[in-house]
Amino acid sequence: SDCHDWTVGDVSRWLRKLSLGMYAGKFVEASVDGEFLLELKEEDLAGVLGMEHKLHRRKFLLAREKLSLSPEERQRRAAAVKFIGDAAPRGNQQLLLVSQENYHHHHQQQQPPSEAG
Repeated sequence: SDCHDWTVGDVSRWLRKLSLGMYAGKFVEASVDGEFLLELKEEDLAGVLGMEHKLHRRKFLLAREKLSLSPEERQRRAAAVKFIGDAAPRGNQQLLLVSQENYHHHHQQQQPPSEAG
């Protein structure tokens, strides 16, 4: 379902799914629904919402980025993750995905000049 339509309860469930449920109380207190979830800045997380752990904030922001992707983009990334994820230990897919995109980007610029016959 579109996260724009999420209730405060949906946001709490999403946090628990990410193993960030310890922050759900603060999000409920701040009435963070789906619309608002997409607007939160990192300093909101660290300050008012008590998410002091930098990696928790990063995890939150990465997961939220996936929420706001278009379905096509999400599918494209999922396919890429699946493709490299099969060979990867669990948990490294996100890192691999990023490096895979960098890899392609890098190699598009590094094409050897075609040899003139």
